[in-house]
Formats: sequence, structure tokens, C-alpha cells
Amino acid sequence: LVRSAGQESGDFAHIFVNGVDVSPNLRGYNLVALDGETGAVVATASFDTCADPSAGESMLDWVSGLSRGTIVAGGVRDEASMRLDDSGIAALQGLGAEFDLRSHFRWCHAFIGVVGERPGTAIESFGAVRPAEASAGPRVTSPVVAAALDRVEIVW
Repeated sequence: LVRSAGQESGDFAHIFVNGVDVSPNLRGYNLVALDGETGAVVATASFDTCADPSAGESMLDWVSGLSRGTIVAGGVRDEASMRLDDSGIAALQGLGAEFDLRSHFRWCHAFIGVVGERPGTAIESFGAVRPAEASAGPRVTSPVVAAALDRVEIVW
């Protein structure tokens, strides 16, 4: 479960894996790489594409170092558009994300993608007014869950 909020809509980037928030939760893009078979966290990183002019290139290098099939969950905290460049967009597109955050000051962007997939294949959400959310599997924000329902059917 990924939840992203620009400064005016909450100022956070939470990435929950099995109910545990593993996000660096820093300004810009926060990314968590998961093993494609086990779902175990293999790496975390943040890229300040708000203030750091080399953040896009660093993000592309980080993504390029991941194995094809690695799952990557990502969310923006605060602001990530000011220094987002073509390298940063290429990194996100290499994960299956499609949204281009440039020219969208303090917008939210949450996604779950896979290294090597084409743009448009990631689970993706974005917006300006309220937090964005992307999820795959149960939407839990705690490692202990009292109950979980997959389906409720009422029969008369």
C-alpha cells in the first residue's frame, strides 16, 4: 500500500509492506524495491527531485541496478516536480509508471510497478487536492490485523 501527499495535502510518503511502513518518507520520490517472488524488501531509497539537480540521474542509476521483475513501490512526499528531469521520468517509466509530474507543483504520485515493464502498466494514482493511493493486495497499515474480508455476500 502506497500513500502519497504533497505538502498541502498531508506531506507524507508511506509505503506499507505487510503492514509495516518501510518508506524513507523524505521530500521527493521515495522508492522501495521488493523481490518479485518473495515480496521481501531488497532496497529503499529517496530522491529529492525538488531541490537536487542530480536526483533524476541518481534515480535512473538506482532503478537500472535492479533486476528485471523486481517490484518497486513509490510515493512522493512534499514536492518532487521542480528538478524532475528526463532521467527521472525514464526511471519511472522503466517501472511501468506513466504519469509525468513535471509542471505539477506539490502534487501527489503513488505507484506500484515492475522493473522492465512498459509505461502504463503500473498501478498508479496522482492528484493535487487529496492524497494519492496505490495498492496491491490487502490495504493494511499495521502488522497486526484483527480481521480481513475479501468478499461479503448477502443472500436473502
